[in-house]
Amino acid sequence: MSPGDTITVLHVDDEPDFADLVGTFLEREDDRITVRTATSPAAGLTEIREHDIDCVVSDYDMPETNGIEFLGTVRDSHPDLPFILYTGKGSEEVASDAISAGVTDYLQKEGGTEQYAILANRIENAVTQFRAEQEIERTHEYYHTIFEHTSDIVMITDEAARIDYVAPSIERILGYAPDDIVGTEAFELIHADDIDVAEEALTDLMEGAGEIAAVEFRAAHADGSWRWVEARGRNLLDDPVINGILVNARDITEIRSSKHELESIVDNLPGYVYRHRYEKEWPLEFVKGSAEAVTGYTATELEDDVTLAEEIIHPDDREEVWRGVQDGLEENDRFDLTYRIITKGGELRWIRDQGQLIEDPTSGEELLDGFIVDVTDQQEHERERTRHRRRYESIFDDPNIFVGLLETDGTVLDINETAMAYVDASLDDVTGSQFVETPWFDQSSTAREKAAEKVNRAADGEYAEFEFELNDSDGEPYVVGGVFRPVQDTDDNVVSIIVSGRDTDAASDRG
Repeated sequence: MSPGDTITVLHVDDEPDFADLVGTFLEREDDRITVRTATSPAAGLTEIREHDIDCVVSDYDMPETNGIEFLGTVRDSHPDLPFILYTGKGSEEVASDAISAGVTDYLQKEGGTEQYAILANRIENAVTQFRAEQEIERTHEYYHTIFEHTSDIVMITDEAARIDYVAPSIERILGYAPDDIVGTEAFELIHADDIDVAEEALTDLMEGAGEIAAVEFRAAHADGSWRWVEARGRNLLDDPVINGILVNARDITEIRSSKHELESIVDNLPGYVYRHRYEKEWPLEFVKGSAEAVTGYTATELEDDVTLAEEIIHPDDREEVWRGVQDGLEENDRFDLTYRIITKGGELRWIRDQGQLIEDPTSGEELLDGFIVDVTDQQEHERERTRHRRRYESIFDDPNIFVGLLETDGTVLDINETAMAYVDASLDDVTGSQFVETPWFDQSSTAREKAAEKVNRAADGEYAEFEFELNDSDGEPYVVGGVFRPVQDTDDNVVSIIVSGRDTDAASDRG
């Protein structure tokens, strides 16, 4: 109680002179005390109803109603109001009855003035404790109002994890009524395999006031299932209101499930994802996915060695890679590069590295997220196509022959100028398109169907001869005949298709 707080005391005694005397001495002992007097319990009840009384001091031996009977009446309406029985009739029986009735304190009248100092001290102590308990109760009610509608589980435990309070939200999250949980040990709700981490967190909390610990564990739902929760505890044992470990917990079952699904997806990707702070040293913060299958190094090795991510790049490609990363990020915050790496086993591989800048939501620092995939096979096929393109370069340049280079699925890779002269389109217009969807076949569905069939046969390794009736860009008809020829690698795998033919009309003025 602060020095400026006042105390209003009701003194009830059937001897008016003595009541006035006690009031005078109490107010003299402590200037915070103001005494109101009543000469009967009935008058005392009126005072309590009409005034804010902080403490009742009552005689025992009074006509009609004694002090203990008066105490019982007061307790009916004010169960916690400090009540001191101050009587000249002292006996063990009276003291026992007073304690059983719920008296706050018991003091026997003595001769001399020293007794008033003792009484004043008893009054102050009783009121101080009562006000502190009221403040705690008000605070508890305040927190209960806040916690009642929280989406988290909120509980207060003692140092042994016994639950002293739990918010109503626990019923919505774990299916228990608060009354079913209060008084039990929190560890009873935790999965046996997770108790060790929970106990370790509690031990950490007990190291000092204000300590905070976080832990994830499985908690038992009332329906028998297990829910993953993330709990954060704070040591507030020294706090007069909380006086315990304050625990906030939230259900993260769905989050963990989604995270597990995402990790499964990442782990089954044909490559791996990575993240690092945007620095030239390239220290990797995390690596997830098939890093070992691509590089020969485990994710842990790539994360622990801050220079390894750069060192696996082929020495001849490092400067070009760094320049490509810088240029891409400066232009549009992303890059897409293909380069060589040296695997842990010394093997040369081609990879495609795609990355972009993002902002760390916590620190605001720039992060680089990337995805790496092995494209060695694609690069080998590309080199094969290039080699065969050069092999047929002489016919590509022949002004009398139509020549095209196709993927095995019919996608156009290249068409020579002789063939392009027959359509109103550029090479860029047709490259990347399906051969049968190019302008040569716009006016002839029959020729388109035949061409599709020839492409499929060539992709299967056959030489497929053809003759198509087509129309040029001016609508003039012409006939072109030739062959779809499979291009194979050293293992006899078809890697591309060459289509070549001639205008059988041999119109000399075309192109």
